[in-house]
Amino acid sequence: MQREPAEVKDAVHSTMDNILGSVRGSADLGTVKNPSSLKARSLDVPDRVLRPWLSNDIEHVFHGYNRSVLPQIEMRRQFGTTDLREMSSKTLDEYHRMLEAARMMPRKRS
Repeated sequence: MQREPAEVKDAVHSTMDNILGSVRGSADLGTVKNPSSLKARSLDVPDRVLRPWLSNDIEHVFHGYNRSVLPQIEMRRQFGTTDLREMSSKTLDEYHRMLEAARMMPRKRS
């Protein structure tokens, strides 16, 4: 399979961003109970192309993993979910109820 250099570079950047969670701010674990940031991921590029982006510094690798995965593990433990969709939906609904109630209240004149 022949690819243009720009295609390869874009694929490498996109994959690295996903692995590091740098675009989204954190890795998306969804409903996976035992997350693996590399599970079911593949990059069909020769090793020599990836070499500039590879890190052999274990502290750097673990820092990125901890920064992206541990917060979601804690969120799941604390709230039972990582997306907080239900909680934010309830908060937004309550806000709209309060806003509507405030609109219905008679205004005081000074």
